Amino acid sequence: MRSTVMHARVGAGPGRLATALAGMLVLALVLGQPAATAAQPVDATPSPPGTDAPPKDATAADPATDLPARLDAVMARFGDLTGSSTVSVVVTDDQGERIWSAGPDRALMPASTMKVLTAASVLDEFGPTGVVHTGAAATAPVDGDGVVDGDVVVVGSGDPTLTTDDYRRWIYPSRPSTEIEGLADTIVAAGITRITGDLVGDGSRFGPSQTAAGWPERYFADFDAHRLASLSVDTGRDVLVDESSSPPRVVMGHDADPALGATVALAEALADRGVTIDRYARRSLGPSAGMVPLGRVKSPPMTEVLGFMLRESDNHMADTLVRTAALRETGDGSWSAADGRVREALDGLGVDTGGLVVADGSGLSRNNRVTPTQLVLTDVGLTTAFGDTWSSMLAVGGESGTLQNRLLGTSAQGRLYGKTGTLADVRALVGHVVGTDDARYHFAMIVNDVDTGIRYLASVLADELALVLTDALDGCRRVREVTVEVPAEEGTGAADASPAPESSDAPAPTETTTAVPATVDDPGPYLQDGGWQRVCPDD
Repeated sequence: MRSTVMHARVGAGPGRLATALAGMLVLALVLGQPAATAAQPVDATPSPPGTDAPPKDATAADPATDLPARLDAVMARFGDLTGSSTVSVVVTDDQGERIWSAGPDRALMPASTMKVLTAASVLDEFGPTGVVHTGAAATAPVDGDGVVDGDVVVVGSGDPTLTTDDYRRWIYPSRPSTEIEGLADTIVAAGITRITGDLVGDGSRFGPSQTAAGWPERYFADFDAHRLASLSVDTGRDVLVDESSSPPRVVMGHDADPALGATVALAEALADRGVTIDRYARRSLGPSAGMVPLGRVKSPPMTEVLGFMLRESDNHMADTLVRTAALRETGDGSWSAADGRVREALDGLGVDTGGLVVADGSGLSRNNRVTPTQLVLTDVGLTTAFGDTWSSMLAVGGESGTLQNRLLGTSAQGRLYGKTGTLADVRALVGHVVGTDDARYHFAMIVNDVDTGIRYLASVLADELALVLTDALDGCRRVREVTVEVPAEEGTGAADASPAPESSDAPAPTETTTAVPATVDDPGPYLQDGGWQRVCPDD
């Protein structure tokens, strides 16, 4: 394990007492660490070596200068995790300059931190205020009686927020939404009262693939994954609500054909508004040409949609939007086009995409591969490009989203902006902590191959890292009061500790010791152990 510089504050003068105390404090802290968690961090970037300088006040060292050593110390306390899992971490300043790392360029499964790359692709294509449109058109003009002698076609462009009233009321009221009923109102506003042909849904723009490679079937059983099309409603679910029971009975299932499901939902909304459809609701196998536009509806702005996607880790939004961005740029909404769109966005941020594998937009796929360096530099780039707008889209430690119940009551509450990632054997976090003067540290952590019994340790490690970075921004340290035995000072009545004459057979005098209170740097872990104090410059 790397040495960590220890400092002591004692109530005695310099000299032999201070020299002895320095060595005993190091011993005391090492012995105080749990044996199972004293492993050295994997591939950690070396920290500045310790010095032989006399001990000094624990608050005297500069926390920012001492940051690599403090991060070493935290990692060393998580030997149970680093010894059995693949742990990779990187910390940078607000310019993306690396400060500390452990395996930063390993390409690992990112889980839902993949959504940060999806957001980069979408923001690069749409900007923060961009929207997705869903339009309707007719194959014939509307005559004077409000009749379309032909079909009405609904063209999906990849809006993940189209929902029915039942979904908004009973499934997810807080989710950003584009009302399918609003599209029905647009068609009625065009003067239509009757359609002699079909109501046709065109959801073909994502191509034939409704799922991504690397999605186990169990993801569908748990409603983590959804079948995708460029036209879908209610996240591709079939929602049935029986309001005659109390409380209402809600039944959900996966819609085998999302575009057809959306078309049926629109047909029902049109019927409720008095529009007659002579034939059927069906889906189209491709776009039609030469149609008469009837109107369109638009999604909420990307700041709202992406903010919800990131804070609440909405998989359907992410997997749809990563393809929507590609569709808008190239006219191709396939997974391959989505991969190219993500790479183009990262290139624009100066992020090296070597080793990157983009299998989906949500992070569900077990085929995804991302390095912590790619994650952290994407966060740096988006923060630089969009400032508070980007930070506002992320979960906040102790306050919102998937970080709402983490870091409560700590110095990082309200100051960590991040995106979490969780699969059965993956834990990840990427984000930044902010100081009072808007200074920032960015960091990313990915842990793969996490055993069931120690999953919690990965989340604790991420939170510990956030705390250390917050302390460095504030110029604060974590210290612990200890008591150590040190040699008694001369003149205090202690026996003479000089060696016995060489010719004497008498035993050498025994040196006496005295207990001395001391304050030492505490490397944590802060969330698992008490007894420490946070000491700041203004204290």
